[in-house]
Amino acid sequence: MAEVAAGAIAVEQVVMTGVEAAAAVAVAKPAGPLKGTLSQITVPLEQDTLSSLARSHHTVTVIGDRAYIFGGEQSDGQLCDTDVHAVSLSSGPRDDTTAVPSAQDVNNGSAPSERNHDRYPAFPLKDATTGELLVPRPRTRHAAAARGNYMLIHGGLNASGTAPPDKEAVEDAATIWLWDAGSLKWARIHASVQIGASLAPRWDHAVFVDEAQDILILYGGRTAAGPSAETWLYDFNTLAWIELPSAPVASPDAGNVAFSDGTLFVVSTDPGIEGSSSSLGATVHFLKLGRSAEEREKTLRWERVDFPSNPLAPGPKVRDGGALVPVSTGYGRRHLVYMFGGTVGEAQEFHPDVWSLQLPSGAFTPSSIKDAIRERLPGVESGSLTWSEVEIVPTEMLGHEGKAHPGPIAFFGAASCLRGKGVFMWGGSTADGEKQADGWLLEVS
Repeated sequence: MAEVAAGAIAVEQVVMTGVEAAAAVAVAKPAGPLKGTLSQITVPLEQDTLSSLARSHHTVTVIGDRAYIFGGEQSDGQLCDTDVHAVSLSSGPRDDTTAVPSAQDVNNGSAPSERNHDRYPAFPLKDATTGELLVPRPRTRHAAAARGNYMLIHGGLNASGTAPPDKEAVEDAATIWLWDAGSLKWARIHASVQIGASLAPRWDHAVFVDEAQDILILYGGRTAAGPSAETWLYDFNTLAWIELPSAPVASPDAGNVAFSDGTLFVVSTDPGIEGSSSSLGATVHFLKLGRSAEEREKTLRWERVDFPSNPLAPGPKVRDGGALVPVSTGYGRRHLVYMFGGTVGEAQEFHPDVWSLQLPSGAFTPSSIKDAIRERLPGVESGSLTWSEVEIVPTEMLGHEGKAHPGPIAFFGAASCLRGKGVFMWGGSTADGEKQADGWLLEVS
């Protein structure tokens, strides 16, 4: 009997040792690099109609299971009209609800994958009190974000190449336009600016909505004075713009700015970093805005992480006209996807690559627990705030039509989709200046 008990204890020790070893391997396994699949998205339209979707410097805003395309420039350099184009992100029948499709619904294995498309002309409504038209003027290089069922539009350049104020459209630098995806109507917010501050007209900037706090964050862009490092907050309750601390370095391109879990991120070159002036090194500046107005009453401070030029520490080139989009692989693991675009500088070079920056995991999530354990293991790091190139995995066999990759491209519109597990992009310009009239879906895991 003693021998049997001893044998059982020995077996238990072996099993427990195996479990512990497996757990150690699982914890030590790095979170990256991300894997991604690219699927081409087209819409079944006649060539004349499809050409109206060929554009660059526009915006894409995802609301529910639909992506809304607005503004931008056509192939002839003229501005696109104010019609809103909607592309369904699901392959099934059109759904006007705000349900979010699954990855399986979006990618059915065919290439290119056709999606439902709708075009909504702007209704020329007038303000009942003033008689003013409640329709924005055509624009390019503007900023957009989603707030519930609304698409928000701010700033940009008009046909004459200038930014607001625009007397014909009754618009100034503080104006926010709202398009209701349900009623298909435009509305306008005449916002005020805090006393003593001045919000300059701008373009190539970025705006983000924090729906939990019902605030709008604006960063950077270009003004008449040059590249801007300004940060602004608009409170939908007080109807006022409030100036926040400016970033240490201006980043005049919206494709280098992202907002995730209450933190604003800016990717930029920094002359103070060796190799950065050649766009091989980079700096990520970030500003934690807190989760409430009370937290923001404390002094907000920009922080930074430097990525010097180093063959042993891979990272992306800082670029213009790309996209920096937050994604999630679940369990609290968050990344910023940095995709495509062109190299900053005189020698313009368009890029076909996709990178990811692993963000610090959220508090009290499986990922945060794993990262805390990894930091205590010898020779193992959590991988937080590190770059890795996304491994693009081939999709199922393509038909004779369609492409497997968009190739080098810039100045497209992009937004997070699939509950944060994907990025939808539309249009853009190739290195030879050709405007594109298709979309791509990047799914990450």
